[in-house]
Amino acid sequence: AQITYTAHLNPGAYTAYAIFAGDTYYNSKSDLTGVLTVNKADTTINVPTVNGTIGSTISVTATLTRNTDSLALSGKTISFIIDGVAAGSAVTNASGVATISHTVAGGVLGNRTMTANFAADTVYNPSAGTGTLVRYANTTLTAPSGANQRTKTVTLSSTLRRAHDSALIIGATVNFLVDGASV
Repeated sequence: AQITYTAHLNPGAYTAYAIFAGDTYYNSKSDLTGVLTVNKADTTINVPTVNGTIGSTISVTATLTRNTDSLALSGKTISFIIDGVAAGSAVTNASGVATISHTVAGGVLGNRTMTANFAADTVYNPSAGTGTLVRYANTTLTAPSGANQRTKTVTLSSTLRRAHDSALIIGATVNFLVDGASV
């Protein structure tokens, strides 16, 4: 005989019994025991992509779920690493979401790696998830100026820089308008 049983027990070893109550032709039997071993459940962390401009404060989230049924896990501590630097930790809420505030530091622009880690506990196995921080930079642009007589050629110039460190931005296209018309 067999039965399918969903164990809602904490990890560990439990005594399992098989009991036969007997019937018209067979006597009862209830002294057979075995062991039911309940293992820790596997988990998954999802880290969504987030965009941030250098110097801005963003919310970084990670969602922790149980693999067997996608149940959101609350009350679990998640630690965050952004671009290789520890960025803090937070406890998951009732929806399994841990959130930290992060100020986007200067550095290489574009896609940067974020990692969220759950270290395990007495019931759940550890897991890690990765996501992407898309790092942007604000710019400054000097207003074009120039002077010349009517029908004479004039050169307009402007300087494009990163706002956070005033570094020149080379190779980017700057368009010029005069009185609203492209030149």
